[in-house]
Amino acid sequence: MTYAGWPVATFSATNLDSGTRSPNLAREDLYEAVVTLLHVLESRGSVNGLCPLDASGKIPVSHLPVVPISLGGTGATNAAAARVALGINSGAVASGVGGSMAINFNGNLQTTTGANASIMQKTPLCPAAVTIGAAQVCGVDGLDGESGTTQIVISNKPYDQEGTADTIILSLAYNQTAVRVIGNIPIANNGTIYAYIKSVDGGHIGAQIIVEFV
Repeated sequence: MTYAGWPVATFSATNLDSGTRSPNLAREDLYEAVVTLLHVLESRGSVNGLCPLDASGKIPVSHLPVVPISLGGTGATNAAAARVALGINSGAVASGVGGSMAINFNGNLQTTTGANASIMQKTPLCPAAVTIGAAQVCGVDGLDGESGTTQIVISNKPYDQEGTADTIILSLAYNQTAVRVIGNIPIANNGTIYAYIKSVDGGHIGAQIIVEFV
């Protein structure tokens, strides 16, 4: 017989607490006690059951919950994602772990034509094979009173290949001056990071961008 989860019923010890109790009645209580014990033992590692321990006496990682940032955790399932979620990206870019790069747009942001997108596109080289785990607009130079949304794209391909690229899209409402978005963009060693303006309907002037490596 197989059991799952914690037993919902308990056994009676009425006929087990004295040597003068009836053996016939005690057998039924003993059977229920053994069944309950098997139920407890077989609940190890199952939903609503006992939490298992590994050979070192610790809870296996597979049984640990992902705790959201709002409850004091990282909301992540690995170290790289945790660094991004918490905004901790110190370290040398050349190592391929941690670090960041600043990309700035100055003046009025223009994308009314493909030519403007090409002219304004930023293409810094990455000195190592890394993954962009997040990107953020940390500030703008001004707002010109529009009421739409400005979109800045971080990508591993140029603006005219967005459909086949890995991207992070930073969307700023007309009154926003900062935003941070988590993503996953692999960049090859000595590869190019592409940053371009997709939409300027938010009327933003200038943008200071940071891409975060993991």
